[in-house]
Amino acid sequence: MAINVCNENEQEKMLKSITKQLCELLVISKNMEQVNGCTDEVALGRLVNDFIAKCEKITCYARNFAIRSFLAPSEMLLSNAAQIQGIKVRKNGEILEIEMPFLLPKKLHKNSKFICDPLYYVLTEVSETIELKVEERAVVCFVHIYDKTDKHVRPRDYDNVEAKRVLDIVALFALRDDGAEFCDIVNSMEYGDENKTCIFVMPERCYFRWKFDRGKQVENGR
Repeated sequence: MAINVCNENEQEKMLKSITKQLCELLVISKNMEQVNGCTDEVALGRLVNDFIAKCEKITCYARNFAIRSFLAPSEMLLSNAAQIQGIKVRKNGEILEIEMPFLLPKKLHKNSKFICDPLYYVLTEVSETIELKVEERAVVCFVHIYDKTDKHVRPRDYDNVEAKRVLDIVALFALRDDGAEFCDIVNSMEYGDENKTCIFVMPERCYFRWKFDRGKQVENGR
């Protein structure tokens, strides 16, 4: 990925933008403190979502500032981000497995870069030693796993989950194309011990066997 190096004026603008975002984060934090003792869980939930989105935005701003100012190499920052976020990629036979220990954000969430940049880095790194591309018609299955003990997290409609940008990244490494002629996209939901998103990319001929085995794993509590 090409990096545009910023001059001193751009650095100053970026730092001011980060400072502005931090101030807005403090305001949201104060509002959360005020609402926390109330029974309005909807209002608190909205503030928590705003807080998370703002934290992610600040992280992206800071990461971009460090890279463009040559304060840290992009490889190191994205590697650290992938490790912190716990993104794992492995190949199990003919099936590519991607595990992210968080739920994908809602579609209106503006900061998919928080996920996509580290995911791109991990897939780039893994693809150097393992062949990830499915050269035949494929199935991509998004498994949205919800923490069975968390009463505040409700399963979302698949249409409201920001999967397209994540799929675009995965397709670069694992698919000939993400059009309907070359692959099918499947969404499923499970309850588990923690919130998690797993993506499985496989040849179409492997799908029904994988689905059967996955169902058995869920039945047996893995």
